[in-house]
Amino acid sequence: MYVLATLFFLGFIYNLFKGNFDDAFVGLAIAIILGVGRYFWNTYKRRKDTVEITIEQAELVSGLVRKEMAKIEKKRQDIIDNAAADGKTVSIESIFSNIEGQSDELFNRELEKQKQELLNKYGPNIPVGVVYKLIKQWDPDT
Repeated sequence: MYVLATLFFLGFIYNLFKGNFDDAFVGLAIAIILGVGRYFWNTYKRRKDTVEITIEQAELVSGLVRKEMAKIEKKRQDIIDNAAADGKTVSIESIFSNIEGQSDELFNRELEKQKQELLNKYGPNIPVGVVYKLIKQWDPDT
């Protein structure tokens, strides 16, 4: 629509210089109508695709999400506890194999230091419960 409005505006300028004032003002009027129409169409389209909610509704949804996240965390912790009770372990090599390969030398040295500390403390396999605590310590958002 903007292209069409631009063409009518250019027609307005052309007719204005040619002395066809009636045609010029008709072209200007059409260009204005098209431009304003496009503006309102874009505004309507944006509003149509959005949902407005009140603060109370947002707080309610936020509370529901927190409850569900707590349920998920409880289930996750139950799985970890069951695996720990069964004596399940995770290979330290498998933990670090996914994060090795960085080009930063300082990062790799720190990573190797962490790996060696875990190997010294737990041997080649680390209990699942300890792994989960370490993950929570290293990345609290997990």
